[in-house]
Amino acid sequence: MKRARGVTLVELLLSMTLAMLLVASVLQVYRIGKSVLRWQIEVARMEESGRHALGLLVRELRMAGFFAREAMPALPPSTAAAPACGDLQGWALDLHTPLDLLNDFSGGAARFTSGARLACLPESGLVTGADALVIKRSAALPSWTAGREPDLRPLRGARWYLVTAAAGPPALAFVDAAGHSSRTMDKESTWWELYSHVFYLRNYSRTPGDGIPTLCDERLGSTMRSVCLVEGVESLQIEFAVDADGDGAAETLLRAPGPGQLAAATAAHVHVLTRSLNPVHRLPRAQSLQLGATAIDLSADRYLRRVFSATVSLHNIRAQANAYVSP
Repeated sequence: MKRARGVTLVELLLSMTLAMLLVASVLQVYRIGKSVLRWQIEVARMEESGRHALGLLVRELRMAGFFAREAMPALPPSTAAAPACGDLQGWALDLHTPLDLLNDFSGGAARFTSGARLACLPESGLVTGADALVIKRSAALPSWTAGREPDLRPLRGARWYLVTAAAGPPALAFVDAAGHSSRTMDKESTWWELYSHVFYLRNYSRTPGDGIPTLCDERLGSTMRSVCLVEGVESLQIEFAVDADGDGAAETLLRAPGPGQLAAATAAHVHVLTRSLNPVHRLPRAQSLQLGATAIDLSADRYLRRVFSATVSLHNIRAQANAYVSP
């Protein structure tokens, strides 16, 4: 009868070594796969954020300066009852300055091209070196027109409206949260919802110090209030094509236009820099990205970045400026 023969110590050690190498290979493949998946998730999120942020700004810029055509050029003056921005009483409904720019915020007071300091913004939280943008407009379609109520949106609470009529100048009206209006809805009037936006970049998302740059909007309601829209927006740069001689063709492209130049702008070039919310394992080299005429130098900090750009025609700004100078 043959004796049963076991494995030798050498064979046991060799088997254990091979098993450990196999497990290590599997773990390495898992780690690589997990890293690639994380990278793909960050890229997808960054792409979505960039397109969303750019789309919001393009849509609002395209409508900047649009007020019910029958209200131009006789726009109503701002009212003391309108929301203020800091100590600027009635600023939110001063419709005669529908476009304003804060170029390359450098700390301190948030002072715009018009000279206004918009202290309703969180000045200590603004992203240094980024632009901020004021846009005022009405809705593209009226919210209420006599005889056509079923076809249109109802008036919304805690909103301001531009009210136009066949006779008389346009006026401002407020509808409170309970739906009560400060102005009678007579049979001749048409009501257009008003929007005042200040788009700016904040250096945090939810809590100060979280390090997530975010596109926010200080917007008009019963008061001016901030709503943050898109996380991961690291820089915003806007350039304006200006028609200085009024011949309909822009001659210059300006990063920091003056008040008169901004009113003569025919187009805006918008550049948005987005960043991944989380660092990735692939360490990019230090790089310099171009946002129009502005170069931004970036260190190798393990974040992914991408620039999104678009050009927007400002035909409403030009139409409003022409309405004021026309006889």
